[in-house]
Amino acid sequence: MEITRRIEDLCLPPLGLSLPFLKDLERSTAAKIALSEQIHLIESESEFKDLIREHLPGFQPTPGEIGNAIAKGEEIIGRHLESGASVATIWDPEYPVALKEISDPPLILYYFGDLSVLNSGRSVAVVGTREPTEYGAGIAYIAGEVPANCDRTVVSGLARGCDTAAHRGCIAARGRTVAFLAHGLDMIYPPENSALAQEIVETGGCVATEYPVGTKMASDLFKRRNRLQTGATSATFVIETDLKSGTMFTAKYARQQGRKLFVFNHPLDKRTKACEGNLKLLTDPGTIPVTEEELTGVLPISGLND
Repeated sequence: MEITRRIEDLCLPPLGLSLPFLKDLERSTAAKIALSEQIHLIESESEFKDLIREHLPGFQPTPGEIGNAIAKGEEIIGRHLESGASVATIWDPEYPVALKEISDPPLILYYFGDLSVLNSGRSVAVVGTREPTEYGAGIAYIAGEVPANCDRTVVSGLARGCDTAAHRGCIAARGRTVAFLAHGLDMIYPPENSALAQEIVETGGCVATEYPVGTKMASDLFKRRNRLQTGATSATFVIETDLKSGTMFTAKYARQQGRKLFVFNHPLDKRTKACEGNLKLLTDPGTIPVTEEELTGVLPISGLND
C-alpha cells in the first residue's frame, strides 16, 4: 500500500506512464508526446492513441500493450521507491527543467539525493578523460572548486580521472555536485568511487540515472549518458581529452543542445597527446578557451566562475 501511494504522488497524466515502456516508441517521440499540452487533457485510451498517432502515424499500440507498459512502469518505480531511491518523471516539479529542452530527454530519472539542485539555473558540466595527465587532474580539481565557490552546481559522470577530480574539488569547496550514471542505481562504476558517490549525496548533491535497477553498463550507454551532463547544465567545461575520448561526444552534445562550450587551453609546455582533443575543439567556432590564469584568477568568465 505504501509503495502504491508513493507512486500515485508522482505527477503522472492519465496513461502517461506507458510512454517510456511502450515497445518501438523512440525516446525522442515519447518525449514530444509527454511534453505536449494535450497529454494532460487525455480522458480515454482512444484519445491517448490518437495523440500518439499525431506524432507517429501508423503506430497503434493495443490496449494490452498499453496496460503492460503501465504495469511495467509501476513495477520498476515501485522497486526503486522500496529500495529508498527517489523517482522523478518529466512531469514532476523536481525534474531538471533544462533537460526538457533537449531532443530526447529521459521521461524518468532514478536518483539518490537532491535532484532539485539542477533547477538553480547555475550548473556547469566539468568533463574530461579517464586518464588525465597529473597536470590535467589538477586542473579538473580546480575546475570543480571554482564554480562551487560561485554557488554553481558541478555536474559530471563519476568516472575515473577528470570526473572524479571535479567532484572532489566541488565537495572540497563546500559545493553541491551531481553525478549522472550510465547504469542502474544498484551499482557504482568504478567501484572505488562508491564512497565518493555517498559523499556526493551526503553533501547535498545527487547521483542520478535514466536507467532502472538491473541495467548494466555498456559503451553506448556511457555515450548516451553524456547528453544528460550537457543537457542539464547551461555550460560544459572540457578539461583534457584526446581525439578518441568519449569527452569529444560530450562536446558534440553541448553544441547540438546550444550550450556554452568552454575548453581548457593547456600551456605550451603541458601539451601532450592527452590534450589533442582540446586543441581540435579550440579551433571550432564558438568554443570559449580558458587558460589556467583565467580559471584561477579574478577575471569573470560568464557561466563558469561568475
